[in-house]
Amino acid sequence: MGKNSSKKGQDFINKTKNTIDDTIDNYRETEKRINEIDDEIKKSEMEIQNLRREQSIRNLNKEINNVVDKENNFK
Repeated sequence: MGKNSSKKGQDFINKTKNTIDDTIDNYRETEKRINEIDDEIKKSEMEIQNLRREQSIRNLNKEINNVVDKENNFK
C-alpha cells in the first residue's frame, strides 16, 4: 500500500479506537445506572442498548482488523 493509504488506514484505526473507548465508557455508565434504578422497563431498555453497544464494539474491532489485514496485504 502507498504511504497515503497507510496514513488513511492509521487515521481510521485511531478514530475507530476512540469510538470503541467512548462506547465502552457509555456501556459502563449504563451498567451503573441499571443497578441503581427500580423501573424494570427502563432497565430492560438499557440492557438492550448495552447489547447493541457490545455488537458495535465487535463490529468496530472487525473493521480495524480488516484495515490491518489490507495494509499487510492479507486477503
